[in-house]
Amino acid sequence: FDSSDPDDCNYTWASKTIGDSNLIVVVIQSVNDDWKIRNKAWKQNFTVNEPGSAEPSGEHYAYAKAVEKIIDDIAALSGGSQATYWITGHSRCGAIANVLAAKLPDKADGAKVFAYTFEAPATVDAEAAGNIKYIHNYVCSDDIVTHIPLWGMTRYGVNHDLKTKETDKGLTAALEALGSDAAGMKARIVTDDAVTRLTENLEAKVPTRADY
Repeated sequence: FDSSDPDDCNYTWASKTIGDSNLIVVVIQSVNDDWKIRNKAWKQNFTVNEPGSAEPSGEHYAYAKAVEKIIDDIAALSGGSQATYWITGHSRCGAIANVLAAKLPDKADGAKVFAYTFEAPATVDAEAAGNIKYIHNYVCSDDIVTHIPLWGMTRYGVNHDLKTKETDKGLTAALEALGSDAAGMKARIVTDDAVTRLTENLEAKVPTRADY
């Protein structure tokens, strides 16, 4: 991902033969401390529409483009035999994992695909998302990242909101048990109404993808 290609992404993978099937695990790389790489990642996040195109496509342009760069190589990992894929990623790379999982069955013929993403931004227009049951997106609805891009966009698959009164109540104890510095942060949890106001303000400024 430190390449000069603005559209690529990094991933790692491992495989194991179980009976007559090949299990392939694919993890898309997310954060990196290098500032040049971080800048490249944020450029991908903000490149929602194809540069120079007057009409937005159904998917987030940069996430779909990153998948286009890697999907043939990932499909080839099956070696043409029966395979099961587990795919995961966090934040931007959760979004890339989301699009990859939606498209991989068509590339890796006959493969079973299961995807689990965490805090992924939106990847696709709601009307184009379909009804994919094998992708599970775990999000905290008080995280603004999970609400953008706006304009009715969503993620492929099933969304699971991890923010509930029960999880909030036990969060401090859980973070303390992990030894996390976040356990003592008073402003750790952003309220739902603050996120709602922020998204409403953003949509008021930029009401459509075409405007963006």
